Amino acid sequence: MTSLIDSVRNLIHDTAQGLVDAQVTTKVSDMYASFFSAGLGVANDTLKIVADVTAPTPPASPPSP
Repeated sequence: MTSLIDSVRNLIHDTAQGLVDAQVTTKVSDMYASFFSAGLGVANDTLKIVADVTAPTPPASPPSP
């Protein structure tokens, strides 16, 4: 029974150590940050286009005599 517990403990340790060594959490957080940043960039560009399209037209200047 002790050897089974030791085997499970070693498996968990090796898995956790492998994830730390591969910097999985850092890579995943960088991926989500990049995805979120790109999404907000697209939203910002869309808002600029909407603002340009809906801008009020300037009043027409009177014709020259």
